Amino acid sequence: MVCRRWRQAADGGAEVWGAAALRRPRGGTAAPAQPRIPLDGAFGVLRRQRAHLRRLHLDEGALQGGGTDAGMLAAALQAACGPGSGLTDLTIQGDPHPAVTQALPGGAAQLTALTLRALPGRGTAALGWDQLAHLTHLSSLAILSVKRLDASPKALGRLTALTRLRLSSKRHSQAEVAPLLLACSPTLQRLELVCGTIDKAPLEGSPAVVPTAEAQQQPAHLHLAEPPAASYGGSLQGPSLAAALAERWGRLEAMRLQEVHVAHAAVLQVLPTLRCLTSLHLAPLGCDAACVEVAQRCTGLQELVLGRYSEARLPELPTGALGHLTRLRVSGTAALVALPDSWCALPNLQSFEVESCERLRRLPAALAGITQLERLLFSHQRMERLPSQLTGLSQLTRLAVAACSLHHLPPGPYLHNLRELVLFANSLSCVPPALGDAALGAACLTRLDLSSNYSHHLSAADIEVLRHLSLVETLDLRRQEYGPEDRHPPELLAQLRAVLPRCDVLA
Repeated sequence: MVCRRWRQAADGGAEVWGAAALRRPRGGTAAPAQPRIPLDGAFGVLRRQRAHLRRLHLDEGALQGGGTDAGMLAAALQAACGPGSGLTDLTIQGDPHPAVTQALPGGAAQLTALTLRALPGRGTAALGWDQLAHLTHLSSLAILSVKRLDASPKALGRLTALTRLRLSSKRHSQAEVAPLLLACSPTLQRLELVCGTIDKAPLEGSPAVVPTAEAQQQPAHLHLAEPPAASYGGSLQGPSLAAALAERWGRLEAMRLQEVHVAHAAVLQVLPTLRCLTSLHLAPLGCDAACVEVAQRCTGLQELVLGRYSEARLPELPTGALGHLTRLRVSGTAALVALPDSWCALPNLQSFEVESCERLRRLPAALAGITQLERLLFSHQRMERLPSQLTGLSQLTRLAVAACSLHHLPPGPYLHNLRELVLFANSLSCVPPALGDAALGAACLTRLDLSSNYSHHLSAADIEVLRHLSLVETLDLRRQEYGPEDRHPPELLAQLRAVLPRCDVLA
């Protein structure tokens, strides 16, 4: 990282930089704003390190000098991407102005990863795919918070090495998303769509789209609907959209759909036909039982994340479904009140995670039968006590109960093999005595997080419990300090560090 120490780096030393960042100066009420980086020093370092740089982060507004921010950013790119450049990973934070992206040819032709992120309140210029078509080695492309994309993405198909595409935006035209997906190279392996509000009017020059009655009732979010044929140069009618997507997504291994309104059922129905799909993050707007049933038919899934679920109960899992699943995460489902026992009959499940499911008060009793479970994570739940059916899971190596109002941690075999225990932001008033139990304690623990338990002040009894955790390498006892009375007693911290001399105690 160059950042704040750019002046020292610009002095012409013999340093070899494999990574560099020019970040915007940040100011605040507590400290004066950081000065911008001088142009001459920045460009000099970029030219000298051109052959060594592999990763570069450029922020609009980081450079001090004449001209527009976009112009100076383009000049910095030209300095870094000239002849002999070895740059492979580039992040640009700012308006995707043509002056910036047009500076990419030349040495940047060897780029394999590109991230374009618009600054808050910026990103008004439309990003044209033709501006990126020459980056033929690009394997990873992320476009984040860019308000408008070119409605004719034919040039995207020329990125034949692309394996990962990530779009996260605040505004999109209804007409542009499906053409984009159909234009992607069949080499795509990871696809992430995390999007927000759409433009009500289509972009200039793009075909007009009339939303369906169902779409008009939904909040204004990204729509995946069947596009007009002229927008992607093809002719699709009815179910042929699913066939075209299946052809394009034949190598897809991971997909994430979050805050996306799926107006065309073919987009979801094609998922079970993707034989390479092993990871699915499914959190579209209006996620219901029909969406979950689609996921159940994806026979090769190893990882499933369900979010924004709108019903009180997940559908029953058919016998033999999701037999390869190793990780299940359910999050952000305010309506969910029950999990069927069938979801706990997964023979290969190793990680079970529940986050922000406020009405889910009871876990299935069948959870106690997942004897191969290694990771158990709860976050932002109402859980004052750990459910008794979990205390017999003796294969657990990681347990997290964070922001759950936990008052007590019971003893049991579940502690015996734990390597990591996270009890962040609960209501614990002491280090749980069960951790130091001679027979069933957490003797294998290497990381313990008790931070932000505001009722806890370190005591001599805590030290006696922690004395039994001789393998702990990191112990986090940090808490918000508003005054001296909020700090842990210094003499007890010194005693604790003497008891655990190889442990990094954060307090």
